[in-house]
This record gives sequence, structure tokens and C-alpha cells, in this order.
Amino acid sequence: MIEFKNVSKRFGTTVALDQVNFKFEQGKITGLFGPNGAGKSTSIKMIAGLNRADSGEVTVDGKAPRISRANIAYLPEIDHLYPWMTIKQAARFTSTFYADWDEAKYNELLNFLNLHPKMKIGKISKGQRAKTKLLLTVSRRAPYMNLCQG
Repeated sequence: MIEFKNVSKRFGTTVALDQVNFKFEQGKITGLFGPNGAGKSTSIKMIAGLNRADSGEVTVDGKAPRISRANIAYLPEIDHLYPWMTIKQAARFTSTFYADWDEAKYNELLNFLNLHPKMKIGKISKGQRAKTKLLLTVSRRAPYMNLCQG
């Protein structure tokens, strides 16, 4: 379970989160919706261990997110793919970072998403890049998927 207990976060004078409390149960799909500046991306980055609360506590299965990173597959908003790589090269590169990489799942999703391993990242469409980012994130067996899209 992912839990926020009285979490607050500021960026200078801007309040991103103010005494927020909520729980995300494992095995359920949960979405964060709201206007720009509501704290959605900040919350997701806290779960991924990229931001820390100014006050309160964020836990993933009772532990700090920075300790639980291996349990969280995180898809950032930014495009983090190297344009000179093929999808296959990007997958090989990504897989070296994660013990839970699932090659069979990768191959199944590659086909499902209508992508080809020899496609060059810098030459594919924006939609295909989005699919590739999703492919590389979801090809893990992480207990939590943290997908951040603006």
C-alpha cells in the first residue's frame, strides 16, 4: 500500500500539497485528476522517491519511497529515450537496471503495441515514442506502476 499521511510540499511560496492524506491499495488502479498545480505530479514524484515531503510521511509498503524504489515502475512525463537507439537497444539498456525485467512480457507487449524492435527512437512518431516509453515501464514485474502523464 502507498500511503500519504499529513503530507505537505512547497516550492518556494507555491504550496503543491497541504496536509494531504490518502491511500493507494496494491492491486487496484487509481488515478489522480485535477487542474494544473493541484499536486498530481508532485505526489507521483514523491511515490517514486524523486521528491520528498516538507512535512508528513509518504510510505510504500510501510517504507520510505527511496528504500522501495525497486518496487515501483515509474514512467516520467519527460521523454527520456535516446534518439540514436532502436527500441531493442532501449529495452536492453533499461533491462540492465531492473532485476524484475520480464523479457516475455516485453515481447508480448512489443507485438500488442504494434512496435518493432528495429525501429529507431529518433525516427518514430510521437505516439510510437509514447508507446515505447510505456513498453519499457510496463515490461517489469514491479508491484506498483507509477505512470505520470500531463
